[in-house]
Amino acid sequence: MTESGLLEIALIGAGQLGSRHLQALALFDRPARVTVIDPSAASLAVARERFDQVAGGGSRVEARYATDFAELPARIDAAVVATNADARRAAIEKLLARSSVRVALLEKVLFQRLADYEAVGALLARGGTRAWVNCAQRLWPFFRDLRPRTVGRSKLQISVAGAQWGLGCNAIHILDLLPFLTGDAGCRLETALDPGSIPSKRAGFVEFTGTLHAYGERGNRIVQTSSREGSVPISYEVQSDEFRAQWHASDGTMRIAEAAGGWQWRESQAQAPFQSQLTHTVLAEMLDTGRSALPGYDESAALHLPMLRAFLGHLGLGDADACPIT
Repeated sequence: MTESGLLEIALIGAGQLGSRHLQALALFDRPARVTVIDPSAASLAVARERFDQVAGGGSRVEARYATDFAELPARIDAAVVATNADARRAAIEKLLARSSVRVALLEKVLFQRLADYEAVGALLARGGTRAWVNCAQRLWPFFRDLRPRTVGRSKLQISVAGAQWGLGCNAIHILDLLPFLTGDAGCRLETALDPGSIPSKRAGFVEFTGTLHAYGERGNRIVQTSSREGSVPISYEVQSDEFRAQWHASDGTMRIAEAAGGWQWRESQAQAPFQSQLTHTVLAEMLDTGRSALPGYDESAALHLPMLRAFLGHLGLGDADACPIT
């Protein structure tokens, strides 16, 4: 924070997702300056346009745009690292070599290499940076409102299914629901992936289809399936002996039935917020309280690692190789 009370925020990566983070930061409820770093002038131009769409004349936030980390201030209150996974370790290293950072929000998948998780964890600890990972489904109303019913339970089943939604990029979101909804630490994975991989929408990366099974320490279970063919929209189901809840992400339809109510369905709406509606509130909580509903770095790394090993094994790669997901 500057002497005038202006918060210093860094946004590293101004691509599609990074520009949405920036739109949310335009809504910050206090004076702030965001320094946006990206090597691509074209990406910076898109980010500037999207920021201006939201900021208008009433924002308390100013944004500046640069291609070099040398443009960052020496002290940063909050950083968002929204690069692709293959560039994220280098981006964090450059950020922390230039600036001290109080809190950081890191996009996922965190890294492509197993060794990066311990290395970056140590780097964050040395710099005194508290970091959380943007597994934002914890902030979605469907899961947030269910959590009081589910945390601490055993034998809960969470099922997620749809077509062509990509396990490489998205599986960590679903795996993160296991500790969030149940309180279980870590998980055991079993895979039934379709042969090989398919090209990602992002050039140079791959995706997986098939099924991942994750088991928690108290018999809780997550089954997530992405079908290679078809157009079935993604849907979620959470069930225990006492209730059953279903949610269709495409239209927000939610249904819940309870044993105590004779298993009669009650229907309502639960829309998933966009990233452009979240980042400012997430950073405000981190700065004001030192806490977040999102998973901390160590907690999320403990889920990333078995997932990454499963994907590496499926591709026939070793622990020292990079898994081309983002």
